[in-house]
Amino acid sequence: MSFASLSIKAPKTRTVSVVGMTGASVIVAGVVPAGALLVGLTTRVGAAITGATGFNIGDGTTPNRWGDNIGVALNTLTDNTDWTVGTIEVFPATKDVILTAVGGNFTAGAVDVTAHYIESAI
Repeated sequence: MSFASLSIKAPKTRTVSVVGMTGASVIVAGVVPAGALLVGLTTRVGAAITGATGFNIGDGTTPNRWGDNIGVALNTLTDNTDWTVGTIEVFPATKDVILTAVGGNFTAGAVDVTAHYIESAI
């Protein structure tokens, strides 16, 4: 393979909404598609989160990779400035996002999680 045969497609987004959040953590399945070069991961609290005083946004290995102790109020937003690991990465397999409650368990709430990514085509 040569880089001459590599083409970059237009940036894409994939949003997964989680509603009725309960428990210590919530798995947001399949947000990052296989083969994606993840250039951003953003969240928006769509319904105020109760039970917890904050939440972390992780990848199953680093619990706060994309956000640490994020606010629970309606319309709270996150972006790349909330990342604790500043690496843009290619994910060879589909990647889930884990939302982990801080200061208690989730009893209600909703969050939209959006992956901003680029696919390559050979």
